[in-house]
Amino acid sequence: MQNKTNRNETGDEENRRRPARFRRARSVMRINALIAAGAMILAGTAMSPKIFSNAQDNNIEVPVLIEGIETERGGELLVMLFRRDGFPTKHDRALSIRRLPANTKTVRVSVPIPAEGEEFAIKILHDQDRNGKVTKNFIGIPAEGLGFSNGAVLNFGPPKFKAARIARADAGKVQRIRLQYL
Repeated sequence: MQNKTNRNETGDEENRRRPARFRRARSVMRINALIAAGAMILAGTAMSPKIFSNAQDNNIEVPVLIEGIETERGGELLVMLFRRDGFPTKHDRALSIRRLPANTKTVRVSVPIPAEGEEFAIKILHDQDRNGKVTKNFIGIPAEGLGFSNGAVLNFGPPKFKAARIARADAGKVQRIRLQYL
């Protein structure tokens, strides 16, 4: 007769009676769970306050419809969000720059605007040579497609911020931006 006092409290005797494939499967599941937990911690999502609180995110997204893309030119689209400072020529002062493939005539994208600030502007550059700058011809006219929020257009130079600005209150409205190729 087997003495039950020899069995430890973790159930080792019970585990020995299970087939080896079940013991291995259980070990693999534990390892996968540890890997997933580690990945969430590294990604910063395991203890993210958004998961555990009902706090609203103050960011708003502006829906943008980019039209008139000349796909045969290749390259990529740069979707840039600016405040007054740096608009539209100082790309290093953009609040955000998003790169999209220029492989369809029309693209829909959402541009998040930060919690601070009341006015913003969007610039779209069809960056054919992927250098991050507006390439110009020998007399200084842009050789790549450009488009701006609020219907602002190129007219003997880039538009002013006032012409392209979007108020935070209007951020939910779709911005239709048609690229201009000169």
